[in-house]
Amino acid sequence: MNVHKPVQRVAIVGTGTIGASWATHYLVRGFDVTATDPAPTAEAALRSYVGAAWDAAASIGLAPDASPDRLSFTADLRQAVADADFVQENAPERPELKVRLFADIDDATPPDAIIASSSSGITMSVIQAECRRPERTVIGHPFNPPHIVPLVEVVGGTKTALETIRDAMSFYAAIGKKPIHLKKELPGHVANRIQAALYREVVHLVQEGVLDVADSDDAVSWGPGLRWGVMGPHLLWHLGGGEGGIQHFMDTLMPRMVASWQELGTPEFTPELKEEIVRGVLEEADGHSVDELAARRDAMLSALLAVRAEYDPSGRVPQPVARRRRDRDTAPGETVRARGQQWRSPVLREPRRFRQEGPCHRVQAPRRSRRRCRGRAHLLDEHGPSAGERRLDRTRGPGRRQPDDARSQRRHVHAEAAPLRGHQPEAVLG
Repeated sequence: MNVHKPVQRVAIVGTGTIGASWATHYLVRGFDVTATDPAPTAEAALRSYVGAAWDAAASIGLAPDASPDRLSFTADLRQAVADADFVQENAPERPELKVRLFADIDDATPPDAIIASSSSGITMSVIQAECRRPERTVIGHPFNPPHIVPLVEVVGGTKTALETIRDAMSFYAAIGKKPIHLKKELPGHVANRIQAALYREVVHLVQEGVLDVADSDDAVSWGPGLRWGVMGPHLLWHLGGGEGGIQHFMDTLMPRMVASWQELGTPEFTPELKEEIVRGVLEEADGHSVDELAARRDAMLSALLAVRAEYDPSGRVPQPVARRRRDRDTAPGETVRARGQQWRSPVLREPRRFRQEGPCHRVQAPRRSRRRCRGRAHLLDEHGPSAGERRLDRTRGPGRRQPDDARSQRRHVHAEAAPLRGHQPEAVLG
């Protein structure tokens, strides 16, 4: 059985867009971070990225002792991982490079450290092929940008130990991520395959002249994209089934949807189509730089995360997003530890309502809060008000405590957030 020690020090291998974003996330969570990259300008670019992304990342959750000064850099790979408790690898997507790199990391890292790869398409069974301790290697694939978007896809290879998957899931959850465990390996993992399927149909519609590039973006972001930002497709179809819920949807509406699958298209990606998309996107960007658009995106995502922390019906809030809950539930000055971190209230801590069961981090809200969240969730149903809405109304009576101005202001992230460094091509996918 593998025993992995609590994480205090994180090593970042590869400091492109994804690696720099991961470094920012670990730093704001209060870790010591050592980064390495062979590029001659890597350190300057990394520190610039961290400085530009810091405010956006800190608005979601900031450990009391977090500081950009806890970042160190070395071009020597062995030195970077020599005392790491957790390694996050972010090298380019080339199988032969990943295999060789993981073998080197495995040889230089303490035997009780976990080695995770951010690979978006190469499976861990391929990457771990030449490792002497493959049981401690795992995929921890983020969605871009990792310092904002909580999702992490966790999947092991054929030689990965179950304890490694369990501890990686626990660690990611404890630092504010939303890990999901993939039961099987497959190229592209899950989230990228889902967005690829959607984009294929979007491109097909553009090629067929059904709509232009800007309208296709609006069709997604102002329609289903808004709903997907708060609930997944299965739960939304449960709401779409009305009083009969998902069973009614599957019995009456799903057959028509299945029939429509035959009409979905596969575009022929011609040079003309490529040029049409490029021209349409530049027109839609309307002169705004990539950095400006990224800052706008990150500001809205941060605000959405704050809303989700209040309304998530599951009660499993990616902590430390819910600041107001922590302020109410933990006494000032109380010190709380959680897997590699120590937080002191009221700035950031593990709330009393969040419980950790054994080695796996499980977040659970009390019964009263879960009931209130479910009531609020009914407001998202297009079928109109329900008993849940009436329950919500009762929580807003004159005797209820309302957030003060300072707390209300923390919900909003200004659009003037510092722009981020330009994205690298390999970071286009999640």
